[in-house]
Amino acid sequence: MRRLPLAVALAVLATACQSPSFLAPPTVASAYVEDQVLVRFEVETGTGARADLRSKYGAKAVEALPSGTERWHVTGDVGGIAGAIARESGVKAAQPNWIRHLQGFTPPDQDYGNQKQWHLLANYLDMPAIWNDSGYNVSALPGAGVTVAVVDSGVDLGHPDLLPSFHKDGSGNPLYIDEMPESSYAVPNLDGNGHGTHVAGIIAAASDSGVHGTGGNTGNIVGVAPGARILAVKVMRRDGGGDDFTIAKGLDKAVAWRHPDNAAIKVNVINLSIGGAEPSPALAASLANATKNGILVVAAAGNYNQPVYYPAAYPGALAVGATNPRNLRASYSCYGPQLALVAPGGADPQEASESLDSWSGIYSTFPSYTNYTNKLYYGAQAGTSMAAPVVAGVAALVLAKHPDLTPDQLRMRLIATADDIGDPGYDNLTGWGKINPRRALDWVNHDGSTP
Repeated sequence: MRRLPLAVALAVLATACQSPSFLAPPTVASAYVEDQVLVRFEVETGTGARADLRSKYGAKAVEALPSGTERWHVTGDVGGIAGAIARESGVKAAQPNWIRHLQGFTPPDQDYGNQKQWHLLANYLDMPAIWNDSGYNVSALPGAGVTVAVVDSGVDLGHPDLLPSFHKDGSGNPLYIDEMPESSYAVPNLDGNGHGTHVAGIIAAASDSGVHGTGGNTGNIVGVAPGARILAVKVMRRDGGGDDFTIAKGLDKAVAWRHPDNAAIKVNVINLSIGGAEPSPALAASLANATKNGILVVAAAGNYNQPVYYPAAYPGALAVGATNPRNLRASYSCYGPQLALVAPGGADPQEASESLDSWSGIYSTFPSYTNYTNKLYYGAQAGTSMAAPVVAGVAALVLAKHPDLTPDQLRMRLIATADDIGDPGYDNLTGWGKINPRRALDWVNHDGSTP
């Protein structure tokens, strides 16, 4: 494998808004779009019966997704209407169009001194050793040939450390999907929040730009899979909120996406660092659609020390919790039987048992323009939002070496090779354990055995 540029390798070795300690579960968690319900019909329900139900409930401006969800605009008590529709014959599910939120936060300390990207070092992921191991020799950077869709708040398409990470059209312009209508909450083609750019950098930042951000922090950020390509899919507002239908629409479009110049290039992995406490049949359907089309969806488990959030709690997602710099479960990380893995996500620095020197969050890219986080170019965030892209990056490395793996085989490989850090075997706090990139790359069989 081609070695990383020296500046990038040295950067690895040298290099949302309050701490969760002060956050109650978000009061906006049960909010929904006031005039919308999402409806899924049984397969056998005919077109006439569907039309009759739309007429009965006064549905207007109906829009349907490839995964089968319809968005109806209605008048009245949305919760009551959704409940009534769900009880109708021929209806599989109905729900309010819930609002979900990005699962990252900004730790208060910003002096990361040396070893800024601590999560990549030997005691954690040990990425420099893996990247430069001749046993993984390929003719390109690690993760080459794999596309990861970042379904999030957008990505800075001009960030110097991310420019090599995008698929481009014939004119050299980055390819992306933007599902957010222009408003005070969303500007076309821009990451108004900063979260999506940070997630993208954790996965596949690949530049040694030498650009300096605020606070004197030098660039040269490198992702877990710097040879992978990012497809930015914008579904979240600049304030970190987004509705289920728009998220599902972004997921469906990521599944259907093909490179305009080469239809063989498609999305292989989806990172979804978004969550909320309410179930969503619409998101469950989109996850199932992704799996059916050969895509692994890696999802953040949630940040409020509660049962795993949706959509991570659905079988179609690989739910990822967070560890702190002491390689222990982060105190904020959500838990439960749906949790699959944990990965470095950063600490809650207000918890004495969590902090390690000045390390708290995961250091990565931020937009090069003003955004909701008030950070430019580089900085740290923490949360399961950061743990999920670590796993998505490892998945990209594995697929680059083993491109024929199905989503279920890839999921099994990541789980079976994790390091058990909690109670022996599976436990609800850490799942099957902490992601181990080297073992995931080396694993031979899919029957539970390891080399």
